Amino acid sequence: MDTHGLPLEIILTIFEQRNLVPDWLGFIESAKTSGWNPKGTRSKLETAILDVYGSEYLVEWKKRLELCEKSLSP
Repeated sequence: MDTHGLPLEIILTIFEQRNLVPDWLGFIESAKTSGWNPKGTRSKLETAILDVYGSEYLVEWKKRLELCEKSLSP
């Protein structure tokens, strides 16, 4: 699905510059309810996170996201 607006990398750069932390789970849930493919959403996020924050942050993000998803699963 094509979207219009600011690229994710620009949004994350603004967040980083202002020392803000995105609501990752909220973003993923919102994307899911908007009809985005979960694998595609993760892929887009991973690419943007790698570009903006770097590989160390990406590795940690993946670990924390997995823990959050497990704790929310029934």
